[in-house]
Amino acid sequence: MSTIHATLGGFLLKKTIFLLIATILLASTALLGCSKGSSTKTSTETKTSTEKITLKLASPAPENHVASRALLEPFAKKVNEYTNGQVTIQIYPNSQLGPAPDFYNMLNSGITDIAVGGPSDPGHMPLSSSYTLPGAAPNSEVATKSYWKTLQNKNSQVYKTDFKNNGLIPIAAQVGPSSELVFANKEVSKVNDLKGLKLHGFKGGPELTIKALGATPVALEIPEVYISFDRGTVDGGIIGLPSVQPLKINEVAKYFTTNLNIAPLVFNLAMSEKKFNSLPKNVQDAIIKAGNEVTNSIGATVDKEVSDTKTQLTNKGMKPITFSDAELIEMKKKLDPVWKGWEKTYESKGSTAAIKDMEEAVTSEK
Repeated sequence: MSTIHATLGGFLLKKTIFLLIATILLASTALLGCSKGSSTKTSTETKTSTEKITLKLASPAPENHVASRALLEPFAKKVNEYTNGQVTIQIYPNSQLGPAPDFYNMLNSGITDIAVGGPSDPGHMPLSSSYTLPGAAPNSEVATKSYWKTLQNKNSQVYKTDFKNNGLIPIAAQVGPSSELVFANKEVSKVNDLKGLKLHGFKGGPELTIKALGATPVALEIPEVYISFDRGTVDGGIIGLPSVQPLKINEVAKYFTTNLNIAPLVFNLAMSEKKFNSLPKNVQDAIIKAGNEVTNSIGATVDKEVSDTKTQLTNKGMKPITFSDAELIEMKKKLDPVWKGWEKTYESKGSTAAIKDMEEAVTSEK
């Protein structure tokens, strides 16, 4: 019996040692496999961060518009430069991928990667239109830098409502040029003569401004402006003067004002957080850097173009209209309530806080 037990004990001991060795070998193999997997993953990540990337950028502006020439094209060029040719941004102008009010849906459906957005879509960006209120800023340079400062402040109401709540990231921005009134056939130099006219104006400040002046607002998409002037669908509109020639409005309009400085247009470049976060870190950094640079330079470019355009339009046969000081005072009286009207319209979105943020930013940039 003792021999049997001894033999059995030796057998069990050998079996135990064998199983132990086998377990160690299996564990070593598993660890080796993990190590190889980790190495493969690192290699893949490195490859991903240098692979060629093409991003689509949707814009409602034509190619010769100041927003295209001084904002979008320099932005695309800089991103390509800062990524050493890794990233190419293809710009689709003239609403080729969809109208401006659909920018949010275009971003989230993957139709485009970057889009020109703004208050033309008040359902998603209502508070950005605070910068379209009459007299909000003296010129495009101050307005643009102020708006950008507001968007960089993650605690600002404009950023939280228009971007964070919609899962968007601001990439670049432009406010202005300060708009004037352009008329198809009517020479208007008095505030009271605006009553009853049909005037084009985007949602937000422009629309409220037109109503306050006793006219009827007609919100047109950029490609519709020329046709509407030509057919007499509208009598005129609130338009940034540098937009007149790119949109060929000078072919169908005879008059423009020179000193009203009302309701500038607001542009911003936006990406969805999901798309931005999917990009390699070096590409994200390049996009942010390029966006900052073009935003901080475009305002001065636009302001100079406003001055140059007045001369160009006059030389091409359009007649400039300068409102008298008395008429400007009368207009201011009519437009002062626009601020309160805007604040009430977007009260549920945080309009009071947005106006405060805007005023502080504008003051700091003057």
